[in-house]
Amino acid sequence: LCNMTSIYNGVSVKKNRHGREMYVAKIYHNKRTVEIGWYKDEKLAAKAFDKYVLKYGLDKETNFLKKKLAQ
Repeated sequence: LCNMTSIYNGVSVKKNRHGREMYVAKIYHNKRTVEIGWYKDEKLAAKAFDKYVLKYGLDKETNFLKKKLAQ
């Protein structure tokens, strides 16, 4: 499988089992890698990463959403 980086935090580019390029949102949390999801769109994957960071109040840099929106 191809594994490339994205311009966004927490997002990488991979090919799924059908050979299609997809964007995977992942984060290291609670001593394990959490796969947030696979997306066709890079920005959607980045937003999913941001939502996860804000939901769990993690000290990670977000892509679009600001920390203040978590409250």
